[in-house]
Amino acid sequence: MQNEWISVKDRLPKNNCKCLIWTEIYFTPDHVDEPDHYDGFEISRYYDGFGFLSQNGLCAKFWMPLPEPPKGD
Repeated sequence: MQNEWISVKDRLPKNNCKCLIWTEIYFTPDHVDEPDHYDGFEISRYYDGFGFLSQNGLCAKFWMPLPEPPKGD
């Protein structure tokens, strides 16, 4: 299992990979002094040509694949 963060500058995941991402603050042009969202963790999928589909429109800085779900009861 992968347990270290990977920078998006170093490598991107395979297409349709479900990942844990670390996001950065995102500023809108009309509110330069106020962040719309804060840094944090998020579960996201990565798609070739689209990137990470963040639920909050944040930019992924680091990622790691999610572990396999538990098996059995």
